[in-house]
Amino acid sequence: FLIFIKFANIPADFESLQIYNINGELITEFNRNEIIPSGNNVTIKWDGRNRYGREAASGIYIYIVKTASSKRIGKLGVVK
Repeated sequence: FLIFIKFANIPADFESLQIYNINGELITEFNRNEIIPSGNNVTIKWDGRNRYGREAASGIYIYIVKTASSKRIGKLGVVK
């Protein structure tokens, strides 16, 4: 499956966006080149798989948007 996730008010100087499960394990990471910008918003296209190619489960995930000087943390839900 393919997921499009839109994030609002992302700093213009962001470097990466990481998604973790609730156990703190890195599921996937998107660098600046993989993110679709639209003003202060960005959209990512995710195939729903972790970095080992396994399909991620439904549930709550933590995202971290990193810039050179800060990071923003939030939650997102995946429902299949």
